[in-house]
Amino acid sequence: MSQFGSLILTNNGKNLQSKAQSGTVLRFTKIGVGDGRLNGSAIPSLNNLINLKKSLQIQKLKSYPDGKAVVGSVLLNQDIASGFYFRELGVFAQDPDLGEILYCYANAGDLGEYIPAGGGPDVIEKVIDIFTLVGNATNVTAIIDTSVVYETQEGAAEKAEIAKNAAIDWAKSFGMGDVAKDVTGTDLNLLNQTGFYRADRNNEATLNGPSRVSGDHAWVYVLHFKSGESNKKQIAYDFANIARWERVFVNGAWTTWKQLATEDRIKSFGLVDVIRLSNGEDLNTTLNTGFYYGFSGNPNAPINGSYFLNVFRYSSLYTLQIAVSADSNKKTFTRTQINGIWNGWKETSNIGDDVLDRATYKITTPPASFPVGTTVFSVISGDGFPGSSQGTVITHAINTDRSVQYFIEKSGNKRMFFRNGDSALGASNYWSAWSEIVTDGTPTFTNLTLQNGATSASNRPARYTRVGKLVTLEGEISPGIAAGTAIGVLPAGFRPPTTRLFKTALNTATTNDGATIYVTEGGSIVVYALANTSNGISLMGISFYVD
Repeated sequence: MSQFGSLILTNNGKNLQSKAQSGTVLRFTKIGVGDGRLNGSAIPSLNNLINLKKSLQIQKLKSYPDGKAVVGSVLLNQDIASGFYFRELGVFAQDPDLGEILYCYANAGDLGEYIPAGGGPDVIEKVIDIFTLVGNATNVTAIIDTSVVYETQEGAAEKAEIAKNAAIDWAKSFGMGDVAKDVTGTDLNLLNQTGFYRADRNNEATLNGPSRVSGDHAWVYVLHFKSGESNKKQIAYDFANIARWERVFVNGAWTTWKQLATEDRIKSFGLVDVIRLSNGEDLNTTLNTGFYYGFSGNPNAPINGSYFLNVFRYSSLYTLQIAVSADSNKKTFTRTQINGIWNGWKETSNIGDDVLDRATYKITTPPASFPVGTTVFSVISGDGFPGSSQGTVITHAINTDRSVQYFIEKSGNKRMFFRNGDSALGASNYWSAWSEIVTDGTPTFTNLTLQNGATSASNRPARYTRVGKLVTLEGEISPGIAAGTAIGVLPAGFRPPTTRLFKTALNTATTNDGATIYVTEGGSIVVYALANTSNGISLMGISFYVD
């Protein structure tokens, strides 16, 4: 960068300066740059640059109270045909008598910077600010071409500061960066700008805020979010407490405010920390949904001891209470309030627990011995229940007069049976006969264990199934079986009450002759007679009912 030092007033500049003290307008016209050397010439006597290379339009003029002014421009090399050393710098002004004169001048000599020609890889853009003497001139001007004015660093900084302050003021109008904007007396439905607000709910003109209950502060903070005219959300916070509400704008309308659960509010219902009932508190008045811990000293308690209590409230007239004893017995009791009237406590069994002793509760157990409610217990062979030797019994006792009982086999086909109980039929006829529950699913077949040399055709195995009380056989016995041969035995539960006789086909297309097969009450399947031993024997069509 060229080093010029201070600019020196020329003789013509001094004369114009004197005229300016008397009121003549001091008007700067341009700035000149050149590459001339002084070679002994005196600066005051110069009337022009020694070798002017380019004239610059004045783009900046600012007067200071100490008798100085700044005259500025920008030097660009884009229109310079050949490079030069930037040695000369001069300011020109308009003299009312002499016309345009060289007002002040400086020469960098050997310290001049080289300015390359335009169009090359080097792009030069230099801001030139010249401090010059204007004395006590009252009217200092310059000829400025606004079309080529460049923003200065100071100007840009000043404008940036103005823009920043304007942005801060604008943000503060929505409660951002400062205290939340007070919208007391405003309908919160009409808030339409994302921002931070506060409102006094005691003011009757503050509309559509979250409802205030005992313990709430009058003031609320309100956050308003907006992603479009049809999508908005508001969150309100209690000014002093931690209560919080939310609502959204959907389908052209605001939803109602919903209070969000806080830890303290959750605990108020016995969640996290169970609520201990006060001594003497009547359970008939414990109506709020929640989790409690009570004692025998509470009127209308289910037991004479400690217990955990769950309360489910629909309204002040309809409530469910479930109590579990706080001891190793873990007994469960329930009762309900219907239309304001409490029913008595009923003990219920716990499914999954070994509540009932299977040695006591057999098929002959008197109905009155079953607890009211639902009981579950397991049985084994000899307990008298239908189906296989083991299973599960579920008893639903509405009361001691009416019941229904289900039995599910543990193994085998896992069939299900049921029977009804009705005391109106008398103690000996209380239970109806067992009925099997039959599904409409695909039956499960079991391969028949063959004997006496009998084998199944490779693609038609001999097998059997049972759906309800109907037993069905299918498959084919390979050729070679003689008449009178017992080919297999059906298991218990799949045998007819008396011997059954069936006519079946042989696997041949040349004759209508077939085979005669009978199934005994002991389950034996016997080929009684057949037309020949050269063809397979079909088991299709063998079907019968069991007891």
